[in-house]
Amino acid sequence: MDANDLLLTLYKENAEHARLHETLRERATAVCGAIAAALLGFAAHDGLTAADRPIGIALVVTGLLGALLSAKHYERFRRHSRIAGAFRTALETKLTQSTSKMYDDAVDAHNARFPIMHRVRLYIAWVLVNLFVVAVGAWIAWCTTAQLC
Repeated sequence: MDANDLLLTLYKENAEHARLHETLRERATAVCGAIAAALLGFAAHDGLTAADRPIGIALVVTGLLGALLSAKHYERFRRHSRIAGAFRTALETKLTQSTSKMYDDAVDAHNARFPIMHRVRLYIAWVLVNLFVVAVGAWIAWCTTAQLC
């Protein structure tokens, strides 16, 4: 195996790991969402009572876990993307035309087409979904403790 083959293998491996972390982030959020939906179903079936306080606490824990998993998988995604980028840059030094220029031109065209949405960071939305579960759980726990429901 020559140096180029090694660089290409390492690039592909890290790109694959990055995609895997995005998949795992999505699955973790889906599982936490399903758990939250089930808990809300239990709480709502006969109206909120003091007996639903543990459900509120479980929702807070579920939402916090989901937010943590989402943020951690995003961090690992960025790690592997950065490593893959370093290997790609090393491979580019062998080319006569820089793929970075082609990439940058494509990104610029995309950003011009989507001037607002390209600034939205999707990982923040995924974390907010889980933090919404935390807020609902905290409200249920507070509401049932204060006997406001």
